[in-house]
Amino acid sequence: FDLNFSSDFVTEIYYIYENDQYVSAADNRKSALNWFGIHNELNRGIWVIRAGGIYNWGRLEIGDEGKYVNAFLGEFEAGVNINSFHAGLAAEGASGDPNSPDSSKSFQDIKASHGFSLIAVDNIGGISLRGSGESGWYGLYGGGLKLQYFLFSTIAAKMKALHFQTAEKLTRNGR
Repeated sequence: FDLNFSSDFVTEIYYIYENDQYVSAADNRKSALNWFGIHNELNRGIWVIRAGGIYNWGRLEIGDEGKYVNAFLGEFEAGVNINSFHAGLAAEGASGDPNSPDSSKSFQDIKASHGFSLIAVDNIGGISLRGSGESGWYGLYGGGLKLQYFLFSTIAAKMKALHFQTAEKLTRNGR
């Protein structure tokens, strides 16, 4: 659902429900999850501000164990547009335990996933901080600089310099 209050302010509001009862050998999870999102963009002259959030709740079943999910993802960007050039400072993060995608506070991705950087945080292959099929955002937050330039008014050249941190210490095999 999109709301255009003026040519300067746009809001996107959505609700998604996923009832995934299929269990595979690679993923023994069943879920009944909900997402409610609001994303806003304000353009005033050359200035751009984007802010949004996604609230995630529902039930996860891993094997015989079930738990309720209550999680959140937030995003913010402030930038400037000058002719064909855009520069912005961006931040995004999600609740959760970086050691456990199945934690009740770990944000669960909407399939196909919500992604901040298709290279650094994704679940579609390539270089990734997490393996394929796992949520890319639970327990991570980051920020950085986004640059974009339109060549010949049609080709977008983008660059992002991002720094990520975990909400808690990461462990592997107990270390």
